[in-house]
Amino acid sequence: MGVVVLGLGVAGLAACSDDSSTAPPPTSAPTTAVTTTAAPSTSTASTTASTSTTVAPPTSTSTTTPPSPTTVVAVPPPVTEVQARPGGGSGEIVVTWRGVGADVGYVVQRATAPDGPFAFAATYGPDGRVTRGDGVTNLYAVGDGTFSYVEVSTALSNAGVQRWFRVVAFNGGGSAAPSRAVCGAPPGAPAC
Repeated sequence: MGVVVLGLGVAGLAACSDDSSTAPPPTSAPTTAVTTTAAPSTSTASTTASTSTTVAPPTSTSTTTPPSPTTVVAVPPPVTEVQARPGGGSGEIVVTWRGVGADVGYVVQRATAPDGPFAFAATYGPDGRVTRGDGVTNLYAVGDGTFSYVEVSTALSNAGVQRWFRVVAFNGGGSAAPSRAVCGAPPGAPAC
């Protein structure tokens, strides 16, 4: 893109200048055409009158780095296959469920009533790290996409009673809705 100013002498250019204190004194030089161009692919500009003059490139250039794309992680689907049953003779309750995908962790919640309130029992993290609450003996991946939770009810203050369990899948995108609640009872306790 160029700007063309025609019919201005040196005196006319001085009148257009922002800083008239540095403008040359008016002379009776003949009128000449002045063209100023900026090349789009370079950072130099040139001014052409009766002779050609190169102007120094700008002292600062601005580059904008586009933002990096953001990866959105979808919340996993809820656990739908979950069951509870009596475990060994030491008062165990076993809860098993089918996993819902890769890079997903699970929180097991328990309650003494089917509608809760449900509280934390254990976590199996997406990285395989396990955090156990009171009475939890084990929580592990079986290896075929199934997970197993084992608690010993005799280690809890209300030993020998039915408990309700639900499993919540989670990942970096958030937590799924809880699974349906399933009832489990240790050996010798009233069946669910």
